[in-house]
Amino acid sequence: KTESLLAPLSYSAEFYYEMGLKVLNNRRSRLELYSLWKKHSVYAHDIEVDDTTISSMQNIIQARELLRCAWKIAPPSSANLTKQILRCLALVLGPENSETASLLHSSVGGAARNVFLDRLSEKGNGKMQVEQFFDAFEKSDSDDRKAAMEKVFSNAIDLIPNSWVVSVVVICPTGELMISSLQSNGSHQRIQNITTICVFPGGAKNSQHADVHTDLLIPLDSIIERSRKQLSGMSEEAQQLEYTEESARRKWWQERHRIDEDLESLVQLAEQKYFGHRQVSERLIPVGYVECCPGDFSPSDNSSSECSDLARGNLESRFDAAEHDCVHPPKVGDTFDDEVERENVKKLTVSVIKERLNEIGYEGKLSKLRKAELIELLVSIMK
Repeated sequence: KTESLLAPLSYSAEFYYEMGLKVLNNRRSRLELYSLWKKHSVYAHDIEVDDTTISSMQNIIQARELLRCAWKIAPPSSANLTKQILRCLALVLGPENSETASLLHSSVGGAARNVFLDRLSEKGNGKMQVEQFFDAFEKSDSDDRKAAMEKVFSNAIDLIPNSWVVSVVVICPTGELMISSLQSNGSHQRIQNITTICVFPGGAKNSQHADVHTDLLIPLDSIIERSRKQLSGMSEEAQQLEYTEESARRKWWQERHRIDEDLESLVQLAEQKYFGHRQVSERLIPVGYVECCPGDFSPSDNSSSECSDLARGNLESRFDAAEHDCVHPPKVGDTFDDEVERENVKKLTVSVIKERLNEIGYEGKLSKLRKAELIELLVSIMK
């Protein structure tokens, strides 16, 4: 029995949440959700959606009731269970409900708010005022919460510049990506403009279970792990011991490039399937900040954008260029300091040292020289 005094309230909250989740996961509920978000949604994958509006929302209404029951007895918003409850409730309330945006904003930052309050307690000032402000994120009563969150959003609009967009991006337990944005309308009255959109994962015919986890997060974890393993233990000494042979260095960089290319492909997939839709980009990026082309939006394709330098490029050449910039030839008239220049040259990779030697006209064979010998050779020529 969920109301038993012997059961902690979190158990009861979890029971109501699981029941609401079960209702949401049946096919009828999916159709009702598509209809509920009809004008405020996009689809990550091609799916067959009936364009007719569903007159009855009985499953959605049932899910709302169960999730509200869960929320009333749930732990603070920093708890994972409460985050999931808030996101599912926002999903079933729909884009037109004034609570939806506040629920999504409340579902993130709970732990950070707690840390901030703890820091204020240590300093002993201002905690009460901030605590009252943060309390708006915890209210479960609809009327109280509505007034409190309206005040929060109003204060935010007064503080942020017109050109800013405050967006929250969350993943629902049922696989949807939800984005809610807060922005001033740009007028002198500073009226807030809050919009929310839902990206339904759907699924292609051969990928019925595709969602943001399987599409993006799991592959990203794999790429990060591959990169971590490759870079683990890398130091100048390790490079000299393990990568003296050209074939070993070439193999290392080949894997580095594969990781780089896989990450680029994943970012392109994220843009194409989830963030490239105009309705999504408009909620993440201020109007006029970048020129959005029809179709998929890609910051890295726009040379006028501040993001235009984010394209993958050649990773090795970037490292070399960065290291190359660390060394500046002494000006005419300057006193040449052997030790200073030697330390500067040590920061360069072998390929950059050889390039420098070629630039200054050295014609001898370099292929069999070790890094220490190349360093001494370059320093002596520079001197």
